[in-house]
Amino acid sequence: MKEVTGEDVKQAVLAAGLVSIPLRECSMCGVEISYLVEGGVLFFDSSCGCEQAPPKRVKWEALANLINRQTEEKHRLSLMAKFGLGEDDE
Repeated sequence: MKEVTGEDVKQAVLAAGLVSIPLRECSMCGVEISYLVEGGVLFFDSSCGCEQAPPKRVKWEALANLINRQTEEKHRLSLMAKFGLGEDDE
């Protein structure tokens, strides 16, 4: 599979109008941990029922790296779908 870039992810997320992208649930309390998009800027919100922390600004390239380092194709495709990247975007 072709690797995605930070710019690929950013364009897909903004085109889809996504503002909150759930990544997973906290393993302790079950609250969603998400990426947030505000004004074209990406944040990681690790706050849950266990911990309260302000969202941390992250680079779009970090999100591309998360997708690219998946070794199981089904996990990679699942992440790509969450962020508005389809199989045709490769």
